[in-house]
Amino acid sequence: MKNINKIKIIAIIVLIGFTIAACASAPQPIVQTTPQPEQTQQLPRITIINNTGYPVYEMYMSSSDDDFWGSDWLNDEILSSGRAIVITLKVPLSTDSVYDIMLVDTDDDTYTKMNVRITENAIIEFVFDDIDW
Repeated sequence: MKNINKIKIIAIIVLIGFTIAACASAPQPIVQTTPQPEQTQQLPRITIINNTGYPVYEMYMSSSDDDFWGSDWLNDEILSSGRAIVITLKVPLSTDSVYDIMLVDTDDDTYTKMNVRITENAIIEFVFDDIDW
């Protein structure tokens, strides 16, 4: 009878050992977090200059990879010829910061610059020769 109890105790100890070993070697869950931009990080600002000779009522700017222009950056503002506007981009710049920019004047003529590499504090000037014929 004493031998049976010893066998049971040894079996229980071995079973507990296997259980502890299995728990210790089990893969731990991976916790992923979305990196948050630093609170002090500023979004890039660029300057658009209208030297087309005509007032501009609409301005569109989108990544060159996008198929759609998106919304009007001027809203209800008018960018007179000879004037500039400073805009703040909605996302930080990257090495792939290439944009298409289009202005629309009072006659619905468009002036477009394609594949413009944007850098911090870039100055982008539109002139009459940028008109889309």
